[in-house]
Amino acid sequence: MPVFIDHTGDDGTRMVLWRITESAEFFEEQLHVNHEEKEFIKDLIPKRKKEWMSSRYLIQDILGIEMKAKLKKDPYGKPFLAQEKTQISISHSHDLAALIYSEKIVGIDVQLELNRITRIAKKFVNDSEEQYIDVENVVPYYHVIWGAKESMYKAYGRKNVDFKKDMKVHSFKWNGKKVKMSGQLEKDKIYNFEIHAEKIENYYLIYVISI
Repeated sequence: MPVFIDHTGDDGTRMVLWRITESAEFFEEQLHVNHEEKEFIKDLIPKRKKEWMSSRYLIQDILGIEMKAKLKKDPYGKPFLAQEKTQISISHSHDLAALIYSEKIVGIDVQLELNRITRIAKKFVNDSEEQYIDVENVVPYYHVIWGAKESMYKAYGRKNVDFKKDMKVHSFKWNGKKVKMSGQLEKDKIYNFEIHAEKIENYYLIYVISI
């Protein structure tokens, strides 16, 4: 799995992006899975199974087998590392897999650029965000806003979040490569995030860190 990006910030947050080049058979041979995981993946379609195995192999490769064994899911489905202070988030899209971990609350999303995102934009873009979107170049803005909100949702880790009403991505200007801005999720309290967005080939990589 060739590494695209391996970045560690000043606060110790580490973000890694891989390209998945291995076969499903490779992951089956190399990945250490427990009984619960075997039961989970046995009924997955081949594409979903490979994505799941590749993201777990990424954790195993970066954090080690012992840490991989501590990967659990809470009642809401959010992954966490048992008996560790470290927060973790994972994402995969086609042949890319991404991982972020930190002592802060984090979330990550990677997505292939698709023009059809314009069909669903009204479900997650609110009025304040519409004000700064370049109407001549809406697709990148929609992808970044969607990825930022998906990442904040993962970081929050609870259900019943309205992407349009409960979250906002503050104004930014897309330069075609990389941007940094802030965002907010408001439910039981207000959660503020630093948002990083980058375009890599035909993919958008977005991750958030609590502030």
